[in-house]
Amino acid sequence: MDTNGIEIEQRIARLEALNQQRLNRARLILTESGLKVFELIAPLLHFNHPDLPGYVGGSCPAGIQNYHLLETQRRYLSEWEHFRPELTDDSAILGVFCMGSTASLGQCCDSDLDVWVIYDSNLNAHQRMLLEQKCQKITAWSAQMGIEANFFLVDPEQFVRSRQQVVTKDNCGSTQNWLLLDEFYRSCVRLAGCNLVWFLVPVDCEEQYAEYVAALFDQQLMDPRDWVDLGGIARVPAEEYFGAALWQLYKGIDSPFKAVLKTLLLESYSHQYPNTSLLCHEFKQSWMDGCCDPLGLDSYRLVLERVSDYLREQNDWARLDLARRCFYLKTCMLLSQPVEELNWQVIGLRYLMSDWHWQHELLVELDRREQWKVEHVRKAYREVLEALMVGFRKLIEFARRNQISEAINPEDIGVLSRKLYASFEMTPSKVDLINPNIAPSLFEPVITLVQVPEGRHNPAGWYLYKTPLRASSMIGAKHQKHTDHLSKLLAWAYFNGIVNPTTQINIHAPDSNITVDAVRRMVRDLSSAMPVTFAATRKEELSKPSEIRQLMLFVNLSHPQAYADHELPLDATPESHSIFSLGDDEENLVQSIDMLFVSSWNEIHSYHFAGNEAILDCMVMLTSKMHKQANIPMRSDVFCYSQQNPNLIGQQVRQVLLDCMTMRLDRSGSGSDYRLFTLGGERHGLFFERRSVYKHKLENPVDFYRHISHNKIGGRDHASGESADSVAPTIVENHASEGLVQFFFEQGLEGFNIYVVDEANQVELYEHFKGSKEELVQSVNRFYSSSRQQQSDEEEQKVNFNLPQFYEIVERNGSKHILPYGAGGSVSQSVNL
Repeated sequence: MDTNGIEIEQRIARLEALNQQRLNRARLILTESGLKVFELIAPLLHFNHPDLPGYVGGSCPAGIQNYHLLETQRRYLSEWEHFRPELTDDSAILGVFCMGSTASLGQCCDSDLDVWVIYDSNLNAHQRMLLEQKCQKITAWSAQMGIEANFFLVDPEQFVRSRQQVVTKDNCGSTQNWLLLDEFYRSCVRLAGCNLVWFLVPVDCEEQYAEYVAALFDQQLMDPRDWVDLGGIARVPAEEYFGAALWQLYKGIDSPFKAVLKTLLLESYSHQYPNTSLLCHEFKQSWMDGCCDPLGLDSYRLVLERVSDYLREQNDWARLDLARRCFYLKTCMLLSQPVEELNWQVIGLRYLMSDWHWQHELLVELDRREQWKVEHVRKAYREVLEALMVGFRKLIEFARRNQISEAINPEDIGVLSRKLYASFEMTPSKVDLINPNIAPSLFEPVITLVQVPEGRHNPAGWYLYKTPLRASSMIGAKHQKHTDHLSKLLAWAYFNGIVNPTTQINIHAPDSNITVDAVRRMVRDLSSAMPVTFAATRKEELSKPSEIRQLMLFVNLSHPQAYADHELPLDATPESHSIFSLGDDEENLVQSIDMLFVSSWNEIHSYHFAGNEAILDCMVMLTSKMHKQANIPMRSDVFCYSQQNPNLIGQQVRQVLLDCMTMRLDRSGSGSDYRLFTLGGERHGLFFERRSVYKHKLENPVDFYRHISHNKIGGRDHASGESADSVAPTIVENHASEGLVQFFFEQGLEGFNIYVVDEANQVELYEHFKGSKEELVQSVNRFYSSSRQQQSDEEEQKVNFNLPQFYEIVERNGSKHILPYGAGGSVSQSVNL
């Protein structure tokens, strides 16, 4: 095998020059705080000193191979006056690299720093845990500086072993392995430590990568202590594309412009399969051929050029235009304005844009993204989402054509698909969020809410306008949102950042009793009880059925004047004055309830109930969303907007709420399973069964007895009609979650049993299954992901993310437990890739 020593020396020298060029470029773009973090990453990993950020006590691994402290780093470290850099022979860390957009056209002043920390494979589990803690502390310190730095611990042998990992916040788990290495190789910037062997191996030797590297070391052409090897990439397995596409959609929730480019790249890769030409190989070939043009070797430009070539080949001009706009927006440059400093990034972007023939007006519109409001954001979000879905559908077709048996871990695909379902799948009750980091703020100082009654030209419901309530402003104005009920419209406006307590709200609803004061109070109540944004959903939450985390009930928002002439004494109690059947006329003071909740998957749902049975309908809907093993919501608030007796009404509704949640979630079997109500003089019962909650009007005591005996003695499930000795064990009943398909595997003496719970909590049992669980899971997922192909053209535009959930029933210490399938008996967390 030809390994010319002179050529190797030349490659090493050119590799140093390339890395120095990228370091210089990154430093020119970073802010002052970003530059400080960038320069201190290596020394904070190298030293483990009590005065420095990132210090971890005990025997925390530290020290970077071949590390030399730079003068700029010394100046930054002088901030900690008690720290004195000392030489150390420790070298638990082989290399530290930034990857992604750093030093590329895609880098902007607020770009994250994605740092790979390649450690010695000989570190034991405890040492790796300490190193993880050190990285987490440096991340926390960086956040205090206003910089997001994500650290990934990398075992240099893990890509060779292709070890499957579990999904964490910024970790793609088993969904992509080689594709991640492809991106790393073409974009990496070495901050400290060893160089990468991969750069010395010619592209046409990737198939014999291991042999070529062995020859380099055998001929002593390089010192092994100066190099780290993550392995070669001859080709990407077909199984990886589907999982990688899911992951990019997942990332697209928070970084839509970047996700469009990466999803299109995956689509172009799959289009070339099985003869895919990876960008890292194209990059390395250009570099080895002598290209020293920074733009020619720019990792983000390479992505755009590959995507552009593919879309032109497909005659997909709409997505080509979108890809260019996403590329430009990712840079955060404002090229419609005079540029103070003509740096490398400005020159590179202008060079690319000279071929795009953009009108100045388009550039101005893109540069005004900071001022974009609902119209622009909704249009951009719709375009981005449509592009992502088109790409995803094509990748599903690719998987079907190649009969892929997904190598992705079933738990990973479950977590990813549930996150996508929570973010993208629309249901009638869901409050849609339209601004995933597209624009900084959609706030409007003035809005007008207009109610359209039934029988008019426009659909009935509520409309939001961002204008004052004046004829001159309203004529010709386009509404921003339409919903069936007011509370959902207000929730949409609040969670999308359009309104807050300072917004001037106007109402035009001549056929309604709703008041401006009640609406403004609801916005204030929302603001006091729920944040506009939520913490990212944890992987552990996505491994379980969705639960209600925060709950709000708004009582009589649409009926603030209901029975306003009934003023109760200050000492009134539920026993002496029931708000549901008050006085001689037995009037029900609760005429409407609006329910809003946020789930553990960060979904926001809104429901409206009106009429004499509003409280019953609300409790049935609420408790049906709670499986028996669910936790009680972390926070529950009840707000009442009645003009008279709001406190007493709110207290009694809250007590009903607590009673019903307690009965639904009672796991002892000793609690009551029904609650009686008198609503406007009529007797009603709310009955709690294992898989359902239902209401029934009780005409007489015999009718009531018939229902409780029907439930307790007859043993019939009201919802399903199955007998009391139903096929499903109690633990399956307790985990049944409405709206989801769930598979529970239970090992038996002759194969295993499968309990299938459908969206309506109906259970089917399949006994003595002797096939492969893995093949069954993959087959079911393939069926659900491809089922849209059988639907109408209109429905086919949607993608089904609501994939089934899979669980195993295991026995430990004499009792049965439910674990997510594929979790291996535990749910692990890691910052590893």
